[in-house]
Amino acid sequence: PLRITEATRNKIVVYAIDGKQESVVFAGNMVKAWPDYSRMPDVCFRIQAQAAYSSALQTVAPRSFKGGGKVADIMRQIATSMGLVFENSGVNVMLSDVYLANTDLEQARDLAKAAGIELNIENNVLSIWPKGSVSTNCAIS
Repeated sequence: PLRITEATRNKIVVYAIDGKQESVVFAGNMVKAWPDYSRMPDVCFRIQAQAAYSSALQTVAPRSFKGGGKVADIMRQIATSMGLVFENSGVNVMLSDVYLANTDLEQARDLAKAAGIELNIENNVLSIWPKGSVSTNCAIS
């Protein structure tokens, strides 16, 4: 079984290889892992994983921005705390008196909702973009 305290150590990255080109197709944390003996002698190892899973479990200090701040700057702080690369695809929203609590992931989701923007975490990149437009990082939004 996976304990919450171990979530950050159970990272997984899946690559697709086309000739000599390697591309990351998934990066995240293992949620569950177990051997599947149901087709003996062909045994497989199954892994259930989720992007930013460890960031959904670990509470962090609240963030407060009295007076206001740029959503992209705040989101960059959250992405950095999560150990992710940040990508802003055109968000220029300002919010006033921002208070965010709970986990980094919940803070990012709450901020995106308050700002009326889209948010995606994929392959170790936290991306934001205005509603109605397209992110430069996401193949499918």
